[in-house]
Amino acid sequence: MAARYALYYAPRRDEPLYRLMAPLFGRDCRDGRRLPGGPVAPAGVEHDLWTSLARTPAHYGLHATLKAPFELRSTSEGMVAALREACRKVAERHARWLTAPLGLQRLPAHSGERQAFFLALVPRQGDAASESAMAALERDCVTELDRFRAPLDQGDVERREPLSRDERRNLLRWGYHHVLDLFRFHITLTGPLPHEGADRVEAALNQYLEPVIDKPLVMDSVCLFCQTDRALPFRLTTRFALARTGNA
Repeated sequence: MAARYALYYAPRRDEPLYRLMAPLFGRDCRDGRRLPGGPVAPAGVEHDLWTSLARTPAHYGLHATLKAPFELRSTSEGMVAALREACRKVAERHARWLTAPLGLQRLPAHSGERQAFFLALVPRQGDAASESAMAALERDCVTELDRFRAPLDQGDVERREPLSRDERRNLLRWGYHHVLDLFRFHITLTGPLPHEGADRVEAALNQYLEPVIDKPLVMDSVCLFCQTDRALPFRLTTRFALARTGNA
């Protein structure tokens, strides 16, 4: 099976968010190694439950999606090099900024269960300048990098159902359903939560993440991740600095 690539926001290793979440996920997405004793459940959450909740987000790595995972149109080394160069150019068109303060929120999950949700860190809404900068970066990532993306196969489309008309249009055009007008920046922390115990997990994460709750993120780079096989986790390959200065 072909490798997949994605462009993400990902915190640096020395940032508080990374230091807090790496033990909970039990792996380092930069070199793929498993961390000793991980995943470690936050206080008040059963280990087996947390291991189940952390499995999917740990597989993708601590991140927020800017261009969702995709296979390349060609597997040549030249195509990968061209993708990296395109990522660098996208990053150079955007200046760094601070997001609005983060909050832990419940977001709807793609699940067979009604009203299922997962937990994510999301910048609080209302900061127009930050929201505009984020939307511009995401739009650039989605549209500029789409020329490298191989078309979805029917299985990928079916796995996303059920979708609204707008979500399906986005999926068929851009390879992902929550893009552009439907995009919302978020850092996924759990898989879908069971109805029983969800409040306890949310309270435990709020307490554990207290050092980053109500603090902004520094948006100063974007990261190219690679997954060499769908059974293997994503790993960070290259970080690109947001480098625009001035008003150009």
